Amino acid sequence: MYIGEKNNDVHSIVESFEIYGDDIVNHVEGIYTLLIYDGCNLHIYQDVMNGAEIVYYSKIDERLYISNTLVGLYNISKKDFAVNEEAKVLFARYGFVPGNQTLIKDVYKIKPQHKLEVSNGEVLEKKIAYRFEKKSEQEAQKDWNPRLQRAISLNVKEKSGVSMPISGGYDSNYILHYLNSHSEEEMNLYSIGGHVGTDESECVRKIAKFYGKHHLRLSFTSNTMINDLPDIVWRLGGAMFERGIFLQYRLAKELSRNHEQYLICGECADQVMDLNFERDLNDSSVETCTGIRNTYDYASYVILKKSGIMLNSFDIKGLYPYTNQRFMDTAVSLCHLNKTTKAFHKSNCEKIFDKSLSKIIHKEGGSTSVVSMFESEEAAVKLCEWIEGTEFAKKLLSQTKILPGSGGSSKKQLLKKLFTEFFETMKKVKARFMAHSLNTLLPSFKKRERRISNMLVILYLMLFEELYCSQRSAGYFEKGIEAFDLKGFLQNM
Repeated sequence: MYIGEKNNDVHSIVESFEIYGDDIVNHVEGIYTLLIYDGCNLHIYQDVMNGAEIVYYSKIDERLYISNTLVGLYNISKKDFAVNEEAKVLFARYGFVPGNQTLIKDVYKIKPQHKLEVSNGEVLEKKIAYRFEKKSEQEAQKDWNPRLQRAISLNVKEKSGVSMPISGGYDSNYILHYLNSHSEEEMNLYSIGGHVGTDESECVRKIAKFYGKHHLRLSFTSNTMINDLPDIVWRLGGAMFERGIFLQYRLAKELSRNHEQYLICGECADQVMDLNFERDLNDSSVETCTGIRNTYDYASYVILKKSGIMLNSFDIKGLYPYTNQRFMDTAVSLCHLNKTTKAFHKSNCEKIFDKSLSKIIHKEGGSTSVVSMFESEEAAVKLCEWIEGTEFAKKLLSQTKILPGSGGSSKKQLLKKLFTEFFETMKKVKARFMAHSLNTLLPSFKKRERRISNMLVILYLMLFEELYCSQRSAGYFEKGIEAFDLKGFLQNM
């Protein structure tokens, strides 16, 4: 967190608040949560991306309790939790709970683009105006590299032993290229591969070899990772679900095992550079759901929280240069050039990267299949069938109107997405392969992945209720969940 070029301290924050008031959010850079008491009122601010963690609060018997985790909130309030049934339905549909609601009844969170103010015993949420300082196309193109490089520098300033996750994509490689060029320090590079779906292991090996001095720590998903879901739910505290949580969990465990303290990440680059980012930030009416996503909501509710909360649960600090507000000014100014594919960013990378490095880097993204978390595809399907047969799932599916494998979208939305995917793919396929590709554009693979992901959301919610809202929750809060038996839990459902 910075004001100008200076690392923020209490004095500079208080001084800035006295000058700017609520507009302090447009003068502080980085990911942050600010709690400021002015002698009369308490003010709580978060950055434009709503922070890498959630600020929970609950008013009980005229006392206000605030914490960045549900476990912390329980420990200070000693109030048993009850599930928020309305929020549970929203979570099943979106993978998160929009607005200020949470999965716990009467426990709230600060929602994006709002501050929390405690005044005369009243708890108020107030809308905050975050501004982007737009520039002309020529000025923004000139500022692109200086501002992004400054954001990277500010994030690693006065920190030693910063590590980073590496992939075959442009975002992490831009960070690595800059740090490699401006520091003699050797870094630990982490990559988690999957044995089903996209595998970038060969690509990242070549990237590490290209630079030479950095240390690649490559590991792979396990086909028993589904057993980690209770600990994942416990650590995320019901903040969000997205199938990438398994890889994020595995990464965080690897970092913790190697005693890492800082991880500089490329999170939110896709969303910040997107053509629709500013529109989505200013228009809450844009529907958000798995498959048809509001880019701002997806960044603030899902991507940043998935990384920040998980890393923090292992006492690791996540660093996110692409969310720097001054860089976002530039990104928004060039969104028409980046479109929805980061076209300008990729072209810029091609210009500054060595040609041999550019040949290694992937032009298209991908993801690890959720099936890789299971012993076999049959095991995954069997678990899905079991989940679908539970009363918990039947009730939830009827309330959310999610069909297994639909991804939470309506038929109209699904058709729109599928046709969009179709035409985008056609543009990339050579003419002589078009007839063959036509038969493989809507594979059962994607339907299978959606179905498994949707059932895992429901299992996630089952586990959340058990861990946070059951008669046994007090024991979990006191002793942790190391002894939790997923197999026994499923047998007793």
